[in-house]
Amino acid sequence: TESENKGYIGIKEKGTLSGRYLSYSKTEETFFPIGLNMDWPGVITELSPSQLIDFYNKKNKIPFTKDLTRLESQHYNLYSLWIKKLKLNGGNSFALGMTPYGFSIEWEKINNYSKGMSNAWELDQVLNLAASENIFIAFTFDFHDQFMSDKKLGWNHSRTGWDDNPYHSKNQNFDTTIKTSLDFFKNTNAIKYYKHKVRYIIARWGYSTHILYWEILTEIDNALTDHDYNNNTLTRKIFKNWFRIITGYIKNDLQDPHPVAGSFSVGETDDIPSGIFDIADISQIHKYGESKTDKYYPRSEKVEKLHKHSLTKNKPVLFDEIGGPPALDFCTDIEFHTNIWATSFT
Repeated sequence: TESENKGYIGIKEKGTLSGRYLSYSKTEETFFPIGLNMDWPGVITELSPSQLIDFYNKKNKIPFTKDLTRLESQHYNLYSLWIKKLKLNGGNSFALGMTPYGFSIEWEKINNYSKGMSNAWELDQVLNLAASENIFIAFTFDFHDQFMSDKKLGWNHSRTGWDDNPYHSKNQNFDTTIKTSLDFFKNTNAIKYYKHKVRYIIARWGYSTHILYWEILTEIDNALTDHDYNNNTLTRKIFKNWFRIITGYIKNDLQDPHPVAGSFSVGETDDIPSGIFDIADISQIHKYGESKTDKYYPRSEKVEKLHKHSLTKNKPVLFDEIGGPPALDFCTDIEFHTNIWATSFT
């Protein structure tokens, strides 16, 4: 009997106007993602309302320990509940990430995933459950806070920034020259070991047709905010080269069929040629509007700008993060509703 699987999610007719849409590789049917971000398990969601208020107002730090892979033992239980609720409400996709406080397999030690195997096993179960419910996962390799100095971490995450990153020279003994996050993106040894992790991820989970795409890194401009990504030409050049290397490794060496992406919080549409959107299969934008002068109405303009530029005009654009406190205090219901649909109607 022929399989009912419709194939991997890919880009529909690349290089044409239809390239703005996702489709199944086997049937060529359009895939329209409807979902939300469920990037990490319940470390934060288990806080009391008063703790959450303090957390968002940056008064208290979450009491993380260094051994973050041991922090939670109920990832699957939470995702099982969330996935079923998502489907019940008409969703078909969600974002999930390998955060130090979630599913990371490499935070204690480089090139040794033994302490992350419990996380990897639970991720196996989450992926199997999502597939059984026909839900698709936008799979993130790394998060921006892992490359930010403690003084720049806006979420008050404790022990999840660059100072505790296993690639930092003080946390490993293979290369003493990796002192800053920018060093990571240009160091040949760091690239070599990062490729090892990418190979493991794709070897273990790349089989799945229910992975929507690989997001290599979230909010790249925030990841390199210590090195002024938005304004520093050299920083942008170094990162773009790293992104090209990793993307090429996934597509050419590993022959993986999934689309590849990377996201930005603010300025990537201001200087498209120096960024990574010409390399990425999908252009991703995040924006929360955290002041009264920065409301939601400009969001659709950013999408339109990407659609008009020669390097990105025939690629999918996803506004894959908006909302959440305190941004909701600064927009009307109509503005928020309009921007939920910004991706679809531009």
